[in-house]
Amino acid sequence: MYTEKKDYTLFETVLRLDDFIKTNFTVVQNNNPELSDIEYIIKNRTSSQFGILKTYAYYLTALKVDYEIVLTANRYTYKFDPEFYNPSMLRDFLIYIPAEQKYLAPDRPEYRFGEAPFNILGNKAVFINKNLEYYFGEVEQADPLFSRIKRKTDITFEEDMLHAKISMIQEYYGHWSVTNRAVMAWSTDQNIKDFEDYLTSSGIEDKVVEDFSIENGEIMQLEYNKPFRTISTITSESILEEAGDSYIFQIGKVIGTQSELYQETARLNPIEMQYPNQYDYTITVHIPDGYEVEGLESLNIDKRYLSGDGDVLAKFESGYSLEGNKLIITIQEVYKSVTYDLDRYEEFRTVINAASDFNKAAILLKVAE
Repeated sequence: MYTEKKDYTLFETVLRLDDFIKTNFTVVQNNNPELSDIEYIIKNRTSSQFGILKTYAYYLTALKVDYEIVLTANRYTYKFDPEFYNPSMLRDFLIYIPAEQKYLAPDRPEYRFGEAPFNILGNKAVFINKNLEYYFGEVEQADPLFSRIKRKTDITFEEDMLHAKISMIQEYYGHWSVTNRAVMAWSTDQNIKDFEDYLTSSGIEDKVVEDFSIENGEIMQLEYNKPFRTISTITSESILEEAGDSYIFQIGKVIGTQSELYQETARLNPIEMQYPNQYDYTITVHIPDGYEVEGLESLNIDKRYLSGDGDVLAKFESGYSLEGNKLIITIQEVYKSVTYDLDRYEEFRTVINAASDFNKAAILLKVAE
């Protein structure tokens, strides 16, 4: 758990403890009382689900780290309500470190010390301290920008204009990075191949992946929220359509397949996101010599969902600038809340559909006059 360094921060100490337990102890589904006995667990490194919670408590106490046990539930299964207390709902356990405002998830091998798992985030919980005093609270995300995707895309065209070349650097943070690392660590070869397709402009059916690599792919990362990073280059003929002496370039497909809410059926339940998240994209199109671009108005989109105080709770905003032979497009899509009001569904829908609308955007590469 410890190497040559002696002056670990509290975050580093708890992070290393979390990784040590998850890589050295086995949790089994068994009611054998020995699996909840701390001496047996430490000696044999095998425990029950309750026993592993005791293991964390044992080591945290030894390290003199103040903690609170959190009893809660998967919010997709049970909406825990302290006003109508039902202990049978409390089927998930976390450990909260108040000094760091972060959580340990003992039964989630894909997570390391940080924010709570997304399926628990936003639910109510019972917090119990070492004196067995308790209070009700919400499992909150301390870092509002925990989950986000940063993407830089560079697009060039061959001289014969037969295909577009798309080079992309993507950084996935937060729950995105947790999911990506888990897929790469535990999936079959075929599932990993399908996942790599998703990570390289999903929705471009004829794409050829020329190069693809991953950085920071291991589940254990020593830095808080270190991004899962991909570097890729693909080519595609289908997104470049000949139109006489000009070419229609389906620029929107570069951002990948998007969710949409075009259906007109009445919605009965409030909107619930997996987790707050943000997307920041920069797309640079290198305009070929002898060409100019038209149809750029479709790249300007601004749809927002505001709070009563005027704060942005969700938005899709895109725009462009021309710098010499470069068309530079910027996109920011933001969802700051886990839940959105049912009676404002139409406002929320316009934000979601704005991303889908951009996905359909095209520009014209025209021979310069």
